[in-house]
Amino acid sequence: MRLTGALGVWMPCYLMLSVLILACADHAEIDAVATETTPAPEFVNNQHESSQVQRSEDDPFLVFGMHKQEAASATIISTYVWLVNQSRISLIVTAAGGSETVLVDTLGAADSVLVRIETRADSVALSARTPEGMSMGSITLSMDSKPKRAAFPQ
Repeated sequence: MRLTGALGVWMPCYLMLSVLILACADHAEIDAVATETTPAPEFVNNQHESSQVQRSEDDPFLVFGMHKQEAASATIISTYVWLVNQSRISLIVTAAGGSETVLVDTLGAADSVLVRIETRADSVALSARTPEGMSMGSITLSMDSKPKRAAFPQ
């Protein structure tokens, strides 16, 4: 197909301008990249504290330093995580942040998704695997309510 006239003359200029704009576009940075190992979270040892906690059957949250049930439910942290699949195969992403591992989402090949993770844990370990079970890496993210980006695999 051959373009004639003014459109045919300016078409290469429009194409070059489009490529230049896309090349100079601001790309978002990745906060974490998957690795084969997950670092163990650091826990603070408070055994040296000599304060005594009084137990009460009327107030079960007193043991944790909380005096009302609303205070306990307020400790849930909500963090948005942008999951990025940089591979050519689909991935299954799970999260472990306490006593249970849960399914976060499935990602198609070269796809991405924004998920919201709600937890009481200080950090969450995200793991990705293929539908066949092959590990594609793990990422440990701190749950500080700031939006995060996580890319799989490395």
